Amino acid sequence: MAEVANNCYRLLEYIGDSQSDSRLEELIAEYLKPVVIKDLIGEFILNRAYSWFEGSIDFNGNKVSIMLDSNKNEKLPPKSFSYLKKFVEDIENRDYKIRKFIVKELWETAKDWIESEREADDLTEEYFYNSLYLGELSISEVGDMTLYYGDKEDIFAGHAIEINVRKNGEIDGATLVG
Repeated sequence: MAEVANNCYRLLEYIGDSQSDSRLEELIAEYLKPVVIKDLIGEFILNRAYSWFEGSIDFNGNKVSIMLDSNKNEKLPPKSFSYLKKFVEDIENRDYKIRKFIVKELWETAKDWIESEREADDLTEEYFYNSLYLGELSISEVGDMTLYYGDKEDIFAGHAIEINVRKNGEIDGATLVG
């Protein structure tokens, strides 16, 4: 086999189903070894199909799914992991700011949605804020984050709220997804 671009290969010779090539067997064995980052905040396993690490953390009684971009040179841990550690160090403050932002950005939308479902008198900004919880977090190698919040009270009928946060902490927006 001859290597071309992007880890793609070109078949030069077919040796049959019953034969093996030790070079390929070594590559397969190496590829099948799990790549794991273990830390006090959790364990993250490389999903090679998507080139990211997957794991979870506990926050406020919720399991938060985490996806971290892996780096191209396969250096461990990837930069995205250091951004996760920084986020976790200040998670309560950042969560507070993000939930306040969601309430500000989606307040009118929440009122519209709840009016179609039940009494709008139930909805207050505090009720909305307290219903929000962090469910998923994705961090890129450059430090940008995408967070997905749910709401315990089903204000948005099971839809998630997607938040994009830049490396500098600036929140780009809140969007209903799903």
